[in-house]
Amino acid sequence: MNRSIQKRALALALVVAMGSVHAQSTTGSIVGSVGQGSGTSVLVENNSGFSREVPVDARGRYTAGNLPLGTYKVTVKREGAVVETRENVAITVGANTDVSFAASAAGSGVQTLDSVTVSAASLTTIDVSSVDTRTVVTAEQLQQLPLGRTAEAIALLAPGVVVNSGGFDNGPLGGSLPSFGGSAASENAYYLNGFNTTTISNNLGGLTLPYGAIDQQEIFTGGYGAQYGRANGGVINQIGKRGTNEWKFGAAVIWEPNGLKANQRDIYWRPDSQGSTINNAAYRYARAANGLYQPASEAEANQTTYSAYVGGPIIQDKLFFFLAAEQVNSDGVRVGTNRDTDNGRTGGLTDYDYKQKRWYAKVDWNITDNHLIEVTG
Repeated sequence: MNRSIQKRALALALVVAMGSVHAQSTTGSIVGSVGQGSGTSVLVENNSGFSREVPVDARGRYTAGNLPLGTYKVTVKREGAVVETRENVAITVGANTDVSFAASAAGSGVQTLDSVTVSAASLTTIDVSSVDTRTVVTAEQLQQLPLGRTAEAIALLAPGVVVNSGGFDNGPLGGSLPSFGGSAASENAYYLNGFNTTTISNNLGGLTLPYGAIDQQEIFTGGYGAQYGRANGGVINQIGKRGTNEWKFGAAVIWEPNGLKANQRDIYWRPDSQGSTINNAAYRYARAANGLYQPASEAEANQTTYSAYVGGPIIQDKLFFFLAAEQVNSDGVRVGTNRDTDNGRTGGLTDYDYKQKRWYAKVDWNITDNHLIEVTG
């Protein structure tokens, strides 16, 4: 009896978990207008063999939804013949990318033109179909921006996001936690490829991807839907890279020695603190330490980051993989404040030495153009 109940409970938990994964945004959409014309369709295809052809409705509109992230070629076809093509269309997670064509693309008549004017135009970056407030940072932007190699450092690019100052300093991997619009760091949520990875014990931080495995990071600062529950602050949604028909691999070592960093300045009490006759704890600390509050110049920090990745096809156009790993070695001296009321000793000098390891694995299987399987580890 108990075993039967356990099996049913496990099955229910799996169903709920699967539903929660599908509820989070890990894909994008391509929409647009073509113009009226019977027999018109739009074909979208990427460099991993994925393709989907959708019809154009009576109003000349089309929608290709739930597309894996990547760069697409969009082609307008009429009765099987190619009419017009757009290359290198990059889609954004959880958003509609508008790719519209001239109304004449759907027409079949031949026209004689007096003149032709060619002008440059870029695709719109405003998605008017969404009501939330979000910032999306892509892998291409991460390669160009001088950022800390953490999800929290990337989140600081969004408006209204600052480093938390409420006493919660670091997440599970050592990164400083952000505050969204004045909320506490414990009110944020973390998602990775649709899974909620927020720390269960205290809601401070969450598991995130190796820096080189981030395809896109979505930062919600307000107005997000119920699918991102259990969050009153902000939401960090990371989408990992996937393999394609093209082999990609690389490795890097980043060395940050303490000797190449500027020394911090010591922090002192107010000048009148030492001579004061007030007999409270703060002034006793000041007199005992000769006015020195924190010897910050004695702090040291050395860090070395090792990272590597590889991705490519297992079966061309069908089965792909992507692997990434990262290890951060940190050592140095942390400096606290002077708290010895007898002789002003600095009781806050602490040596530290630790390693942070992160890895990521993803397998994608294109069963058909409408059925995909993704496995993330």
